[in-house]
Amino acid sequence: MKLMGEIPEVESKINSGEITLTHLSMAQTLFRQEKKNNSAFNHEQKMDVLEKMAHTTTREGG
Repeated sequence: MKLMGEIPEVESKINSGEITLTHLSMAQTLFRQEKKNNSAFNHEQKMDVLEKMAHTTTREGG
């Protein structure tokens, strides 16, 4: 997954169970949409989104 290459910290969060692959997929879709709209997220903003998704259900995370 491309997001794991951009943000290496994601792998440890997946391994620990903080974030699911579904959360990553949802976040990556959001980041791609925003990039198309010329308002791309920077590294810090991406981490913030992922932190907010951590320890939530898929419905809560989306």
